[in-house]
Amino acid sequence: MNCYCEIPVKCTAGKDGNLSYVCAISKCRFFALCPLHADGWRRVVAPPAVAGEFIVVRFEAVLHPEKKTPHVAATVSPPEVEAVVAVLEDAQFQPMWYVAKKAYLYPMESYSHLLVALRKLLVRVHIEEIPSFFFRCLEAVQEIQLQHERNIDGNASQPADA
Repeated sequence: MNCYCEIPVKCTAGKDGNLSYVCAISKCRFFALCPLHADGWRRVVAPPAVAGEFIVVRFEAVLHPEKKTPHVAATVSPPEVEAVVAVLEDAQFQPMWYVAKKAYLYPMESYSHLLVALRKLLVRVHIEEIPSFFFRCLEAVQEIQLQHERNIDGNASQPADA
């Protein structure tokens, strides 16, 4: 990962033992507590859980690269369980794109209803949810955008340069 200067960051350990990432030449004020991968679709995710006697459904938040709208991606392991696949392919959750029985894409609004439907199944399903931290950040960003739009409408701030 690079800092704002486009130089690879330096990993440092604090007095408390926690890792942080800072600018290697101390030119910019870059600081991060975990690795960031903003370019492309690369991301840091935990390894998949071991699927022994139950099914694993992993959810990830994805951002459309052009429209900048948040979506939810779901993957199933193993993909052969028809009850889980039936829930994931249900039209009420508005699956917009999927690789049949492997990867599904939903609007963010369907996420909570999808979790409820998966928890109601009689089949034992391990659900790897999106951390609540993501939703707090998403709400904060949306609130900032709404406030900025209100400020533009009230002539309190300027729109972004084109």
